[in-house]
Amino acid sequence: MIGRKRVQWVRQDERSECILACLAMISNYHGGTHKLRELRKDYPGLSRGGTLRDLLDIAQKLHMAPRPLKADIENLSRLSFPCILHWNFDHFVVAERISRRGLKIVDPAKGIEELPLVEVSKRYTGIAIELTPLPSLRAHPTGRSKDGVKAAFLSIRPYLGSISGFALVAAANLSLALIAPLSIQLVIDRVIPDRDLDLLQLIAIGFLLIQLLGVLGSYAQSMFVLRTSSNLRLATIHDFHRHLLGNGLEYFNRRGLGHFVAQYNSISYLVAHVVKDLGAAAVDLVYLITVLVILMFMDFQIALVVAATSALAVGVRWALMRRSRELQNKLVVAAAQEESYFVETLRGIYSVKANRLELHRILGGIDRAVNTINSAFSAKRFDLRFEVAINVVKSLESILILYMLATRVLSGTMTIGVMYTFYMYRVFVDQRLSSYVTTMADILNIRVHQQRLAESTEEARFETADNDISLFLKLRGEFEIRDISYSIDNGKKRLFDGFSATVKVRSFVHVSGPSGVGKSTLLKIMLKIVEPERGEILLDGRDIGGYSQNMVKNNIGVVLQEDTLFSGSIISNVSSFDDRLDFQRVQDCCRICEVHEEVLRLPLGYHSLVGDMGSNLSSGQQQRLLLARALYKNPTILILDEATANLDSEIERKILNNLKSLGKTIIFASHSAIVPEFRTDEWPIGTP
Repeated sequence: MIGRKRVQWVRQDERSECILACLAMISNYHGGTHKLRELRKDYPGLSRGGTLRDLLDIAQKLHMAPRPLKADIENLSRLSFPCILHWNFDHFVVAERISRRGLKIVDPAKGIEELPLVEVSKRYTGIAIELTPLPSLRAHPTGRSKDGVKAAFLSIRPYLGSISGFALVAAANLSLALIAPLSIQLVIDRVIPDRDLDLLQLIAIGFLLIQLLGVLGSYAQSMFVLRTSSNLRLATIHDFHRHLLGNGLEYFNRRGLGHFVAQYNSISYLVAHVVKDLGAAAVDLVYLITVLVILMFMDFQIALVVAATSALAVGVRWALMRRSRELQNKLVVAAAQEESYFVETLRGIYSVKANRLELHRILGGIDRAVNTINSAFSAKRFDLRFEVAINVVKSLESILILYMLATRVLSGTMTIGVMYTFYMYRVFVDQRLSSYVTTMADILNIRVHQQRLAESTEEARFETADNDISLFLKLRGEFEIRDISYSIDNGKKRLFDGFSATVKVRSFVHVSGPSGVGKSTLLKIMLKIVEPERGEILLDGRDIGGYSQNMVKNNIGVVLQEDTLFSGSIISNVSSFDDRLDFQRVQDCCRICEVHEEVLRLPLGYHSLVGDMGSNLSSGQQQRLLLARALYKNPTILILDEATANLDSEIERKILNNLKSLGKTIIFASHSAIVPEFRTDEWPIGTP
């Protein structure tokens, strides 16, 4: 096909760098500028080969959203091309497109090939990876700009390609619509007076072709919007999750659930309108000007009337834009609060039932629903009032123009066909004007949603590309806290003031003290979840900030009071949904936590499902599974916060004995009377 965009071959120079070469090809296809030599330096750990998980991790760092799929040979045509295929069980290639002749691939080792499907079936393993470019890739192709995060949501530049594509298709459809009145003019002014049947047949055939092309064009336009919106939604959701989860804990503590619900809902609005509205606005404006110029050549005075009323409509709408945006913003907030309250009710259903709070929650939900309805009513009423005012003006204009056109025909200065064409073009102006005004209102609302999404990037922290080898390095497990100070309530309550302590390798430290003195906060400071006002945290003699986040997380197992299980099976939760699942390791961790036998007694054993809050398990079982999850990655250090609070003394003693026998560094904050039996050191917090 003429103009088809092609994947440029990136040759792998080393035997095991097919992953990097494939990702470079697809990144460059979507506008990136990644060089294989740069990727080789950034990811030296792939020198011995890589896995599917490595491919997915690196794709995200290169600003692409990966989606691994199982697709048999018959379903290859349903994939989004270009994509990556697993090849011969030890290789990856890029699939550019599929046709009746076969599959066109770009092999990093061999180059471009077109293989029949019979040959493909012998090499393709059934695993495909779709890669959707994130807006940040196209806004900053190298992926190294500091402004790329905000640009992903605030800048329109990443969407220009899709907007331009929509505009071209829409322009073609509108061009066809402009031809139709001319056909009717010929019939009225030429065919009927001259009784020319041959010309009538020619016009009828041409008019039929125009109508058919218009139907096909409308279909193409709708399909373009559908496909583009789907890709944009996937990319935007991936980017939003990545940015949101890059924020520190304080970011979430300062915001309610409704805030994040509003942000997530903004994605749907943004994706639904950004391509369609911006493209439509550009096309409508161009065609408004074009048709007005045509009308002026037909009759300058009457065209001035059309232009004046059109300018009045646009001017009034622009003047009211600010108020419209304010009403839209109120609606977004009200809807988020309503949904947040509903989710909160479901999450707290046990408390609602136990404390007979049904009526209270019902009334609260209705109150928030009324606020949403009122906000929506105000926004819609504002738009309706504007529409009524403009419709009154346009109705008067319609009568005036019809009168002026009729006088031209009666005076003999205009034919009936020209009159009809002029009036049809005037109707066309009204339609495009209405579309343009509505679209401009939606575009301003897009800005509201863009800003809401971009707010999630303000404090996001992203790690630079790690050497994969760092994930396999094990620390000795020595902690040192130097001169830590931290306060809450805007400095009114000081939890720590120059606190210092040392944790020796393989020691068992008991963090003790009454409730509310900062035991949990101290553990979060050690984990860099909470930033101290002053002081240092050293890990094996080096500032913890000097290590990559992945390396720290790989060496420290954590159970905090806020920890929860997620929807899925027990085996998935304990393994943290690891793609390279080690079932034996899962069982060993559950044995250490004295929950293995209980899991086996469940109907589906380790494949038993738990709810998003672990509601199918007792609190003691949940806690032991959380502890098993912390052990699964075989960390050097365990940081535990009331990790055995829901267990009876016998099971707690067994678990503590098992943990101590592992020879790991353990820091355990607890009120338990049993924990002190196993400690080698104690940090009394909040005591003189």
